[in-house]
Amino acid sequence: MKTRAISLLVILLILCSIIISKEQRQKIEWKGKIEIEDGSKVIKNPGEPLYGEITFELEEDLSIGNEDDENYIFYGLVTLAVDSEENIFVLDGGNCRIQKFDKNGSYLQTIGGRGQGPGEFEQPMWIHVDVKDIIYVFDSLGRYLNVFEKDGKFKEKKRLKHSFFGFGISEEGNILTQISFYSPEGSTRDVVIMDSKGKVIKRIVSYPYKLPPRIKKRILGNPYSHRLYFYPALDGSGVYGHSSEYKLYVLNTSGETRFRIEKEEKAEPVTQKDKKRRIDNYLERQEKSSRKEKLSRNEVKKAYVFPKIKPFFSRIILDNERRIYVRRFKLYNPEDRSELYDLFSEKGIYIYRVKMPLPPRIIRKGYIYRIVPDRDTGYIKVKRYKIRNWDKIKEEI
Repeated sequence: MKTRAISLLVILLILCSIIISKEQRQKIEWKGKIEIEDGSKVIKNPGEPLYGEITFELEEDLSIGNEDDENYIFYGLVTLAVDSEENIFVLDGGNCRIQKFDKNGSYLQTIGGRGQGPGEFEQPMWIHVDVKDIIYVFDSLGRYLNVFEKDGKFKEKKRLKHSFFGFGISEEGNILTQISFYSPEGSTRDVVIMDSKGKVIKRIVSYPYKLPPRIKKRILGNPYSHRLYFYPALDGSGVYGHSSEYKLYVLNTSGETRFRIEKEEKAEPVTQKDKKRRIDNYLERQEKSSRKEKLSRNEVKKAYVFPKIKPFFSRIILDNERRIYVRRFKLYNPEDRSELYDLFSEKGIYIYRVKMPLPPRIIRKGYIYRIVPDRDTGYIKVKRYKIRNWDKIKEEI
């Protein structure tokens, strides 16, 4: 009798778990749709994420930088890369070198150095480590691409025809990147594919770009301006979007659009109050600066050209699982460094709204990496933070 009662209890528990699981599946239902437009797949997402909002819980677990050790001093333009073994590459523009550290922050080697010879740099700007851990460094002075083997041994130096920002390289050696074209007829910001010699072989997309007016030799950066954003993947593919519309284009290594991601998002107008606040902020900072020649309010008004609507986003990042993080537009606030991201799965489904307590430079394998300057000394530290709730991120159903 007792055995029978236990058996009935087990059956009831199994039935209850099946019912609960079914109810959960019914509750979590993606409300978007997938369509084909002009032969291309379009993922149309609703305004709300599948799983709601999540705050990344960050814990600093590594800091690299020490003014008393020449191997740990970085300054000037600094960019980062992380390889498959989680080694950290610091492209130290001030010292014209790459410093390689293991995942525990221990110094391993220096790659390159200042100069014009093989494997040397004059003005290094960007670093990329591909899926095979080959190291690429773009030197903007002379437009050189330096290539190093996995062990840091110099391989070759190529002279390119264009400067670019941020890049990925395919197995065929083609470069997927973003570049600027300037001409009297009008300038553009483009996403292109170059061959291994730096010749543009495919212009994927082109957006008009107009430089803001120069007032007394000054150009004022306007956070409300619309921009083209591009982020490369390790295999030479990538994602781009223009902040004037909420559309993201996911590319393969040949520069073809695999699919487009859209999200329901209402355009927010730039108001007169927004414009006045921006102008007032500049004038306040100007008064505190040591610059002798000041701009008048009318001159500042002329220097700022405001669009009708605010940008939909202000950055794109890919993590190692090819999930796409889209930073929602927010004016800079030194007292609140947190950022809000829309997170899309590899398949383009809007799965989370992510609150990031600190702005990341790289998101990789449950960690974010940051570049943190010291305003007093000018030196830079590289910090890594563990995302403690990384494993709680769900994929789409």
